[in-house]
Amino acid sequence: MTVAEKFYTDLHKMIKYERANTGSSFDAHTLCEKIATSFSNNNRGMGELPAAIAHYWISQYIDNAQDPSTEPSDNSLVALTAFQAFLDNSSEYTEVLTDTDWKELASMVNCEAETLPLDMLTTLMSTLMEKNAL
Repeated sequence: MTVAEKFYTDLHKMIKYERANTGSSFDAHTLCEKIATSFSNNNRGMGELPAAIAHYWISQYIDNAQDPSTEPSDNSLVALTAFQAFLDNSSEYTEVLTDTDWKELASMVNCEAETLPLDMLTTLMSTLMEKNAL
């Protein structure tokens, strides 16, 4: 199992756990916020970039969904997994990211460039150049 596949599987476990423990009081948006926080915590050492990506994920994939109460959908989970793969320098799942997503990632990386380790910044920028996002 790859790192991206494990992340994706862990997201599903988190959802299953939350639904089982909240019962009728299940709140989809609260769960998505917990997932976003988990994403940020999973990527410590990257400054505020993971939090910015998590915020973008919430605003673009959750709040803009046709029915936010049914989130997180598989599409939104795959997108978050793609963002994780990007941070892990993996191309897995990233084919689902749109040109807009790549441009937003470039903008976020540029904003956080000073707080990122140089080797990580170089890797992220290289990927963004490959995707014509710069």
